[in-house]
Amino acid sequence: MSISPFSIYLITRCSAISTLLFVLCILSLVVLIIGSLVNVLLAGDRDEEAAREMFNAVRMRWAAIVFAVSATLCALVPSTKEAVAIFTIPKVVNSRMVQEDIPQAVRDLWNRTVLKSDDKENTNEHFGE
Repeated sequence: MSISPFSIYLITRCSAISTLLFVLCILSLVVLIIGSLVNVLLAGDRDEEAAREMFNAVRMRWAAIVFAVSATLCALVPSTKEAVAIFTIPKVVNSRMVQEDIPQAVRDLWNRTVLKSDDKENTNEHFGE
């Protein structure tokens, strides 16, 4: 699987898309709060029909739908760093070099530098040998 130029473009735009969705979420939440306050305040002075006419219920439904969709998408859209990790980590981890060649070299490096122990049993316990 290769990464196309369009995929790279989408990866670089993830943060901007997430920011736009967050702003849309906040704006729709403000509309919902103001609409709810208007309906509650006007319902006390007038009958319920007048309150609904002042702030149309259809607008409130659309604001609620926009809020729910934008909040959900904002939570699901990864940041640019996360998108890069999503694309690159599986390729690196599943590569033949990492799967076959590196583990023995890493084991040798670990044994020589990190453990710095003359006790072979301690070294072998870490790698299950």
